[in-house]
Amino acid sequence: MQHDSIYPVSPGTETSRPVILRAHDARYNEARRVWNGAFDRYPAEVHLCRSTEQVAWSVCSARQRGLALAVRAGGHSPAGFSALDDGVVIDVRGLQKLAIDPVRRLATVGAGLIWRQFDAAAQEYGLACTGGAFSTVGVAGFTLGGGVGQLLRSCGLGCDNLLSAVVVTADGEIRQASPDADAELYWALRGGAGNFGVVTELTYRLHPVREVTAGMLVYPLTEAVEVIHALRERTAVAPDALTWHIVFATAPLEGGPFPEALRGQPVILIQPAFFGPREEADIWLRLVRSIGRPRVDLVVPITYVALQQGADATAPAGMKWDMRAEWLQAIDDATIATIVAAMEQTTSPLNQVVFQLVGGALARTPLAETPFSFRHATHFIEIISGTFPDDPDFERHQIWGQQLWQQITRWSAGGGCLNHLGIGEGPERVKAAFRAEAWKRLVALKRRYDPENVFRSTAPISPDGC
Repeated sequence: MQHDSIYPVSPGTETSRPVILRAHDARYNEARRVWNGAFDRYPAEVHLCRSTEQVAWSVCSARQRGLALAVRAGGHSPAGFSALDDGVVIDVRGLQKLAIDPVRRLATVGAGLIWRQFDAAAQEYGLACTGGAFSTVGVAGFTLGGGVGQLLRSCGLGCDNLLSAVVVTADGEIRQASPDADAELYWALRGGAGNFGVVTELTYRLHPVREVTAGMLVYPLTEAVEVIHALRERTAVAPDALTWHIVFATAPLEGGPFPEALRGQPVILIQPAFFGPREEADIWLRLVRSIGRPRVDLVVPITYVALQQGADATAPAGMKWDMRAEWLQAIDDATIATIVAAMEQTTSPLNQVVFQLVGGALARTPLAETPFSFRHATHFIEIISGTFPDDPDFERHQIWGQQLWQQITRWSAGGGCLNHLGIGEGPERVKAAFRAEAWKRLVALKRRYDPENVFRSTAPISPDGC
């Protein structure tokens, strides 16, 4: 396919140009679709990039023509940052480099990888890095936006483990960002999202993760306050190897391991995970499993890969989703009672509230090392509004989630997470994700690396700080 007459920019040979899809091309509809079915956007072009040089060409092309630009790998952004109308989508799924160094415990990967690929390769050597809640999440976007995952207590956030990156900045330059080269850009990439360029390659620190024990305990919603109170007490001094999620949800009418009495009813799921020796896991998980009377107990030894893929079937591509998320400085019985009251009035069987225990390695990482600003948080909460593609009541479900989030902010540690921004959350929520000094530094770096605000589609930070 020739594009010489359309593109005035020609920084190299034909191999430096990506395949470009437009509305009349057979692959266009497939390429433009993203995970969240709430978005049905039609870019002017989708650039299928297979190299850093092709990404650089695409950035220059979009900038010179004044076209808005979005970057897509996994396409999992709840807020739809991976898609846009009329502009250019740079699709980096063709960047598939994957190299594991088991001796130095390093992984160097292309920006097109998803966590399913990363996890499988690293686990061949008993290694892992904090990854996404779904195995289909893109490695790069997850990391740039902070990176909240199962291993954050053991290994820190995804961004904490980023050692270097290859990035194309707004001027089309290909840069190596690390503590020793473009250190300020490197700092900004570790939590500043896609505001500073298109990352094409990333190198991570890996950690030993061999034995895993994890699963699910199920209780009726009516027991939530007592059960979660006991969980908080029993795990107050837990080692970093132990983490847990609490999920408030509606048990499905069919399928899954739920007793008949709970089907179609609001329930709570306690999902503990221990990353370490089985003997130690048994001690701590026995404390959790003996809380109250779980109607289902599925806590078992499991592979890390299986754990990371366990949630995939619960959120297939094409469903409609919105969310609100917040870092919390504390939770108490009143927090839980607030959520219980909301779940008793839930508008959709797919609405959920998810708590995650944080701390550990996340809290010990020095605050100044990254833009991430909530090292002091004790928990992370996601309020998820979900429904089926043809449900006309999506807006009603969104309102349910937004109203609950407004009540929960009384326990906030100060803000949310860029990767978990919801539909319509604007610049004030982006700014609230950072402490004042980090925000000031990010804005200064935005003016330095992207003064024309080329990268404005993903959790945008404006060069003027507004």
